[in-house]
Amino acid sequence: MGEGRWVEVRVVGAGLDAERVGKAVRQLRKELAEQEFMTQAGIGDEPATAVALSGADGMVPGLVAVLRDWICRRHGPGTVRLTLGNESIEVDKPSFDAKALQAFLAKR
Repeated sequence: MGEGRWVEVRVVGAGLDAERVGKAVRQLRKELAEQEFMTQAGIGDEPATAVALSGADGMVPGLVAVLRDWICRRHGPGTVRLTLGNESIEVDKPSFDAKALQAFLAKR
């Protein structure tokens, strides 16, 4: 990933269809771009997107809002894993905690 702080976003879960995961990640990346977040493809073989956290404190609430809306609209199973450095947090529709996600992104 390029310079600066980037958070990698992946859709994970047992038995998920790779095509469906790829489509979901592409849709998320499109929505992030519409909100003027800088994104790029994630690292590795699995579909992922990376989101720049430049000037992170001002961007974190907006990123949390986009992720919340996107996760809550999803019909399929699966969990979203956000990785920043060596630490990760997983969120899904039933357990989405905006405050915990915001704290995770803001403190790093």
